[in-house]
Amino acid sequence: MSTQSTALPGHFHESRATVVLVDIRRMIGIIEELGSEHRYVLFLEDFYSLCHDAIEVSGGAVIKYIGDSCLATFGEDDIVHAVDAVKAIRDGFPALCEKYGVHTTGVRANIVIDEVISGEFGPTRQRDIMGKAVGAVMVMEGSGISLSESAYRKLPSANRSGWRKQGGKVVYVMK
Repeated sequence: MSTQSTALPGHFHESRATVVLVDIRRMIGIIEELGSEHRYVLFLEDFYSLCHDAIEVSGGAVIKYIGDSCLATFGEDDIVHAVDAVKAIRDGFPALCEKYGVHTTGVRANIVIDEVISGEFGPTRQRDIMGKAVGAVMVMEGSGISLSESAYRKLPSANRSGWRKQGGKVVYVMK
């Protein structure tokens, strides 16, 4: 692969961003409890609304929903708002499960700050993001809320209690 830089068309934008991935833990069990595809679709529709509302109120933007996951972005310096949005989703999830009569499995979230390329991709011009941050947020391991080293370092000192280092790669986790 060439290391030469290639100019991107004007409809793509490079920046550093806070990237968030939220997904439902043990979704297979919830699907079984829901019992029908229609209830599954309605459950996810409500989950998407929960994510959208928490992220938008906190100043972020939902990029897309992928099955039982939500990918969103915040500004590079908006780590506190990203964590607040994830906590709101986590705290609202039990009520969603109760509404549908299923066990609360919880959500997990990964938060990374790194480079992204945003824009409208493909022939249908779908809004999306790509880059290091997206790859990193997809492969982070942990339960609860996990922050990359760069995200943790952006947290103000007053917001660092409750986080602990975990694993071989430096990840900070809050249960």
